[in-house]
Amino acid sequence: MANSYYDCTGALVLGQITPVIKALFGAFNLEAGEPGSGEVSIAKISESDSLTWDDVLDNFDTLIAQLAIPAPDQPYQTVPEYLAVLAKHFGAADDQFIADLIGQDDFDDDPSLGTLFGLADRFDDGHGMKAMKLEGCWHSDRPSLFAFGGDGAYHSRNFRHRISSSDARELGAAMDKALASDDLDAVAGRIMKEVDGILNSVTDVRIRHELTAKLASLMSPTPVIVVALEGGTIVESYGTHPARMIFLDGDTEGGDSSQVVDVFGEAKYLTDGMIDVRPHSVADVLDELAVQAPEEEEGEPEAVRP
Repeated sequence: MANSYYDCTGALVLGQITPVIKALFGAFNLEAGEPGSGEVSIAKISESDSLTWDDVLDNFDTLIAQLAIPAPDQPYQTVPEYLAVLAKHFGAADDQFIADLIGQDDFDDDPSLGTLFGLADRFDDGHGMKAMKLEGCWHSDRPSLFAFGGDGAYHSRNFRHRISSSDARELGAAMDKALASDDLDAVAGRIMKEVDGILNSVTDVRIRHELTAKLASLMSPTPVIVVALEGGTIVESYGTHPARMIFLDGDTEGGDSSQVVDVFGEAKYLTDGMIDVRPHSVADVLDELAVQAPEEEEGEPEAVRP
């Protein structure tokens, strides 16, 4: 049987190495970059570098003493206990990431680098970490098929995304099969899956919603205004003079034309047929726009989008 290994290297983008950074990333060959670069390199090599949750707790014991956090009557024993006391110290007691980690992780597996980044982001003792950049690869002691893939990841407060060579291979096969059978619905659906994956990497839900609407507006072949609703109230709008109104609100069953008039002041251009409500999904919006797109007349040159 072939043995497979995964190694990765990367960089922490931060201001300085602090006790929190040493506690979370010290096992991964921390090495400061060029002075002023703002980056510290890390390396996780399968046969030499590892970090278990037990290791993290040992590091947290040292960290808690360095932070002068008062010792409890009974020693901390579990990961949730350590996370809770540190979260309280750093003002992150109500943080959703911490709550989800405590509620969903059984802590039997080793913590991922993404999890460690999330903790460092909440436990900022002056390190000022802004991002983590990673590249990794699989390798094997035998030339097994697809045993030498790789991936890349980027973690920050604003954007968290990972791409692997296996994803590229799977995408190519799916697109080729759909194109060969002239299944344009499947092609479009696969493209939308990729777009949704990128959008879901944006951590701020509000910005993600705005980007959804902007994408729909940019790809629309006719003037369309996309309106984001929150509880039936228009909160954001995009587009030019309306040929059709698309409301992004899965909980709203109908558009209120008076609200539209209040926002755009174009009552004379609105009819009931222009107003439509769609779930808040890029795929749904673009499907709606595609249905409304006029067919090109034979012999007419294709318009070039500036």
